[in-house]
Amino acid sequence: AGRPSGFRLGNIKADSVLAKMGLRKGVVIREVNGEAITGPDQAALFFQTLKEGGDIAIKINRRRRTTQINLNIG
Repeated sequence: AGRPSGFRLGNIKADSVLAKMGLRKGVVIREVNGEAITGPDQAALFFQTLKEGGDIAIKINRRRRTTQINLNIG
């Protein structure tokens, strides 16, 4: 109730891809390439998408605001 769907990031290593993307502990990943993150299976999709690389669009909640990050991971 009142909480966004998605998954909340925990501890992130300073040299990780997530840190390089500007993501920090507490950010909620809501969508990956237009697909809603509603549970662990979709969270695994997020990490698989990062591994595959290419263009990626990530919708996040940070500080009560929804933001979209568009990246090309090579």
